[in-house]
Amino acid sequence: MSNAPEPREFTARRGSAAGDGCPLGVCDGSGFVVDETTNTAIDCGCRAARIAAARTARLEGRIPKLYRGVSFDRPPISDMAISERTPMV
Repeated sequence: MSNAPEPREFTARRGSAAGDGCPLGVCDGSGFVVDETTNTAIDCGCRAARIAAARTARLEGRIPKLYRGVSFDRPPISDMAISERTPMV
């Protein structure tokens, strides 16, 4: 008898809180289609969209809400008066 612990089965966290399934109904929400017989995985059609959504979510967290709509074409930036002493570039 050995004192070795029983092997545990690990499961990867898949999907996101926003949408847990594949919008195409092909994969399990991971972005990969797994072929159990050949033990291989290929990209699902939804994978590119999932990657793009993750990138967008990361960027949203870095720009404070106060500054998300700021543009040089809109007030208050466009309403700032240019001083005569300000050198033109």
